[in-house]
Amino acid sequence: MAILIPLLVLPVLFSIQGTAAVRENLYFQSLPINNYLLFEMGVLNANCDDATQLHGVISKLLMKHKVDPHKVDLPPLSQTLRGKLRAMRQQFRSCSGGRKRDGLKKKWKDSEYVMKFGYKTNTPTKRKLESCLESEQKRRKGAEEKLGKAKKGLIKLTRENEELQKSLNRGKLTDKRNYKRSGPYSESHHRREKKRRLKFIKDTVNGLSDQFYKPINLTLENDDGKEVVVVIDDSNDSQRDAPSSGSTSLSESQMVENMIFVRDTENISRRAYHEMGQRIKSLPREHTIAQRKKEINDLFEINEVDGSYVGVWQSLKSRLTDQLHVFTATTSESERQHVMKDGRVRVKISGDGTKIGKRMHVTIFTFTIIGEEYCKGYQGNYLLAIVKVPEKQTDIKKALPSLIQEIETLKTVLIDGNEVAVDFFLGGDMKFLNAIMGVQSFNAKYCCLWCKCPSELRFDMSQEWSMNDAQKGARTVEEMTGFAVSRGKSVQFGCAAAPLFSVIPVIRVVPDTLHLFLRIADQLMGHLLVELKTRDNLAKKSRGAFNIEKHPNIHRFEVFIQSLGIEWMFCVDKGSNMITCRDFTGPELWKIMTKINLAEMLPEHPKLNKIEQLWESFLSLVVDLKGEITGEDLVAFRQSVKAWLHLFCEIYLTKDVTPYMHVLVCHVPESLQMYGNLSLFNQQGLEKLNDRVTLWFFRSTQHIGVTAYRQIMEKQNRINYLRKTCMRNGVQMMCSKCKQKGHNVRTCNY
Repeated sequence: MAILIPLLVLPVLFSIQGTAAVRENLYFQSLPINNYLLFEMGVLNANCDDATQLHGVISKLLMKHKVDPHKVDLPPLSQTLRGKLRAMRQQFRSCSGGRKRDGLKKKWKDSEYVMKFGYKTNTPTKRKLESCLESEQKRRKGAEEKLGKAKKGLIKLTRENEELQKSLNRGKLTDKRNYKRSGPYSESHHRREKKRRLKFIKDTVNGLSDQFYKPINLTLENDDGKEVVVVIDDSNDSQRDAPSSGSTSLSESQMVENMIFVRDTENISRRAYHEMGQRIKSLPREHTIAQRKKEINDLFEINEVDGSYVGVWQSLKSRLTDQLHVFTATTSESERQHVMKDGRVRVKISGDGTKIGKRMHVTIFTFTIIGEEYCKGYQGNYLLAIVKVPEKQTDIKKALPSLIQEIETLKTVLIDGNEVAVDFFLGGDMKFLNAIMGVQSFNAKYCCLWCKCPSELRFDMSQEWSMNDAQKGARTVEEMTGFAVSRGKSVQFGCAAAPLFSVIPVIRVVPDTLHLFLRIADQLMGHLLVELKTRDNLAKKSRGAFNIEKHPNIHRFEVFIQSLGIEWMFCVDKGSNMITCRDFTGPELWKIMTKINLAEMLPEHPKLNKIEQLWESFLSLVVDLKGEITGEDLVAFRQSVKAWLHLFCEIYLTKDVTPYMHVLVCHVPESLQMYGNLSLFNQQGLEKLNDRVTLWFFRSTQHIGVTAYRQIMEKQNRINYLRKTCMRNGVQMMCSKCKQKGHNVRTCNY
């Protein structure tokens, strides 16, 4: 098949008189034009920036040389000539004085500009011709492939015709349906046959049942000598009863749900499961698992956030009702009375900002049922919202108006025909709590959200500050709202905005014991590092590359940290050229503070005994906060925290007293008096959930905006839905330090 592409050749339409015109090819020509004439027509008498005037100048120049402007391709010529005229205009304006301009005009009168232009050809361009050629080549290739297939089919039909002809000649032509299969059956045929036989066995055995006995399962031996358990009665699959620890037989639906639970909890990808399924034929098929996952996801309604924000949220009332139904169905009467005492349930609304990767900052909202089995772990923090906004009240209020309104109006939930009242609490670190309650940040004068203590009086133990006594500076939601509404140019007592949740009183905003330990421990560790740098003359002195062995104090501390198995070292900051280091994590801080020898780190320090006492008493307070403190123990604890702060002020400056220290001394004892055990309200589970969300984002989502957030929420919903029936009753680890289950000594935050 030959492909012919016509090439059009245009004749020269006209000739240029004189020696000035030079013919370059069939479509392009050039004209010599006096530079001063060009300047006079295009700059002095016209505006070269105006397209209409520029086209008029070009037409006059072409007609002056007897060239028809209508046959010339003007757009590229206009673009070229505009640049030339702008350059001449700029050159003329840059000449200062009449002599320089006269000299420039004389120079232009004696020189020429060669103006090149092309004609309108009305022929296809090279690109169009190439695309046409390419399409024709594809068509030819497709036709050749079809022709090849037709030839192969013809050869095959010819061979079959010859075989049939031979059979006719031998007189052996019979119906092919009566032939016996000569080759082996396919795998799909084997699966269909096994399914048919199993159904026949089930029907047969079910026919043997009577009023006294009913078959449940049957154990058979296959052709490979392996035992196969056939479930006869699977009518109770809808109840989703968990199998006993000694049972090894699972129905098909239970096996599918167990595989979904294992894949979600262990982050097994679809590709990895597919490879396992190719090797282990007894595993449920991928399409069956995908169908069941979709059915579970459809049980929960997940909504996208309003406005221009990116995120998802789900109804608090719906999720709380589901979790309470599961709790009442799977727990004893005593446990239900403990959680839902006097027909009331305590629900903590928590939030925190976290970074997923390096650039994606999201805010997570969860709810926790206080007193539930998993309320201290990440399993008991149920996702309410994942929104890509900073921890600021204005952004949260615009992104989640529906969820905020639902929390404001939710009073009771209906559980098993009984109305259960809901008491809301608020939890989080102080940055999040201040943002939700509308209080200014830590650098403000009045930054405590529980009382009106100014920053300069945090150290003064002679004054008492309270969260529930108005005469001792206690705040109320109504007062904070009034200050925010009536504020002028100045902010009254740090109330920059009204509280986001007006139904949660200030006394139900519970201090977080985890962040109390972390932030105060950071302060103690920071003072120690400053002292070590001061001894080595590195506190305020900029350094380039340095040899740490020449600085014995920080070298001794670095060796001690590395001896504990912690990857940590001093380094030089590239921006400030100062000696710096990374922050310690919670488990690292606990390990350091329990094993450090301060006498070795600070030899001959005048306040060494007080520093040792300060560290030891702080660790003792942290241990006490893990359990319930009431009665005489509470009185002793109140005196201990005041003595600790007094000792801190004797060692360091009073301005070093932080808001967390103020909360520990003034408001933690009050919270203990009201609620007894503050470990039920800590944020350790939410911090772990932040890590899980980051892990799920990179291993279980498509990394695409709101779709990824929806997949994260669906994953946690499936895990919570299947936990009671699919979680293996294995031996749960217990920490040897805090004696709590769910983590070990290496991951303990205390």
